[in-house]
Amino acid sequence: MPLYLDRHTLSEEITAEKVAQLHKEDLRVEQKFGCRGLTYWFDDQGKTAFCLVEAPDKEAIKEMHNHA
Repeated sequence: MPLYLDRHTLSEEITAEKVAQLHKEDLRVEQKFGCRGLTYWFDDQGKTAFCLVEAPDKEAIKEMHNHA
């Protein structure tokens, strides 16, 4: 299955705790979209998050994030 590195530019209000919560929500629904979240990284200073995900395609990742 293809491996994707998904990049997110986040708002200034986002905290590491919120990003961790969002990641858990992704993991809760990932199977519905054929995805497997492997890990994530959060740069608090740059307010950027990265998700490493196995997925059939980019659309599956977008759908997973939208339904989490």
